Amino acid sequence: MLFSTAILVLATLVVDSAIAGPLRRGHEHFHAKKTAEFAALEVNLEKRDANNAAVDFGTLYADQVTMLATLGVNGTGVNAFGRDVPGNSGVWLGDDGDYVNEFTNESGEGVVLLVWGPAASWVNKFPPLIALNISPGSSRNVSFATGTSGAFSAIYSDTTLVMGQVSNTWGEYTHTTNGVVDVSMEPNMSGHGMSINNGGGCTTDMKTCVFQCTSGNSCWQEYALVNCANDSQKGAQYGLDDGMPSGGCGNIGTHANGQILRTTLS
Repeated sequence: MLFSTAILVLATLVVDSAIAGPLRRGHEHFHAKKTAEFAALEVNLEKRDANNAAVDFGTLYADQVTMLATLGVNGTGVNAFGRDVPGNSGVWLGDDGDYVNEFTNESGEGVVLLVWGPAASWVNKFPPLIALNISPGSSRNVSFATGTSGAFSAIYSDTTLVMGQVSNTWGEYTHTTNGVVDVSMEPNMSGHGMSINNGGGCTTDMKTCVFQCTSGNSCWQEYALVNCANDSQKGAQYGLDDGMPSGGCGNIGTHANGQILRTTLS
C-alpha cells in the first residue's frame, strides 16, 4: 500500500534496521529502492519425479531474469523444493504443503509470480520466497506451512515497482485455522485481474471480498473492504481493526482435507 511523502521519508529511515512489521492484514510499509544485480541466466526450476522424469516447477527464462533485474527485484527467489529446505520461511514449490495454492495464468502473456513473507514486500531489498514463470494457460502449485503469512503478485510486461513494492494487484494470505485470504487493489487500482477461491467455499476477486481505495489509484489508509459481509459467502469475514476494515475469505481449505486454494491471474 502506498504512503504519503512524509511517511515515505520515515519508512526510509527505519526499514533498513529491519524493524518495520506488517500492518493490518499483512499490509506493509514501503522501503527505499535498492538496486539488485544478478546475471541474466535461465533459472532452472526442474526436479525429477519418482519415475526420474523432469517436472518443471516454473523455470525462469533469461529474458524474465533480465526483466526482474531491470525492475530492481533482489534476486530470482529462494524457490525451495521442500518443507525442510533452510531459508524457505514455510513456502516452497509443489503440492505437498499444509495449504496449497494453484496459480493459473489466464492472461495472454507469460507472467512471473512473486511470493513474499511478512514484512518483506519490498522485493528490491528482500529476495522473494518464490519467483516462477507461469506461461499463458498453465498452472503452478506453491505450498505453504501452517502459520505462514504474506502476499503475492504477478509481474506482467507493464508491471513496475513503486518504492520497492510490486505496483499491481496483490493476494494476501494468513494460513492458520482462523486466517483469511484476500485480493487487495490498494497498491494499484488499475492492476491486473486476480481471483482467489480459498478451497473452503469463499472467493475473493476484483469485486467481492476485495480491498479497494476509496479515493485515488493507490492508497494506504483510505480503503474499504467491499462486498464481504459476514457469511455472505461461506467463510466471508468483515470486521474492524483499530477502526479500519479487516477481513476476507476465512474457512481456508487445507490439503489434509483434500482442498486447495485456486488463484487465477488475468
